[in-house]
Amino acid sequence: MTNILKYSAKNSATWKKLLINNLPKGDITNSALVEGKIPEILMEAYGICFARFDQYLDETMNGLLGVVTKDSILLDNWWKELKLGDTITKPSDPAITAGLIKLFLRAKVGLFTYEQIENLINEIFGIYIKIRLISRNEANSNIYNMTYDYAFLEDIDEQDALYTVIIEFPATTGREDYKTIIKQVLRKIININYKVIYMDND
Repeated sequence: MTNILKYSAKNSATWKKLLINNLPKGDITNSALVEGKIPEILMEAYGICFARFDQYLDETMNGLLGVVTKDSILLDNWWKELKLGDTITKPSDPAITAGLIKLFLRAKVGLFTYEQIENLINEIFGIYIKIRLISRNEANSNIYNMTYDYAFLEDIDEQDALYTVIIEFPATTGREDYKTIIKQVLRKIININYKVIYMDND
């Protein structure tokens, strides 16, 4: 499995493509696809800027991830700095605490798909969960991909939820303490108008 925890910088060409793909459809987007046009030149310049900052994140984040271990004397400082105690019960096991800190350090620089969240949970906790999303306006069988940004949303009224998120745990984990922590983690990192249903996989 790919090491999702390690941050990997994107090059300027990738950033340029991502920026163009996120432009609204129209003349500007069409011009951004034509070499030499002003929008294309701007996207090229932005891509270079984003790539340079991404390289900084790569070096900084991976350096931090390397020093956060269960034996680190700074675990309490990291826990407080990331404000994890606001929504997560601090584990008594320092190895789990270090794992949670690493997860949030990594999440802060980008978690964009539910597959990345699934893989990170597996990498940190050794538990493979499955995340499914169902639109409130679609039939329950219509399940599709969804993109996330890292942010915390306040609790919302269930009737205002645009999506239902179904999170399946392996039925035989036997690690209820991990399940509780994972539920709290997902509540903090999934940014979407949603309600959550937890299930055990048969």
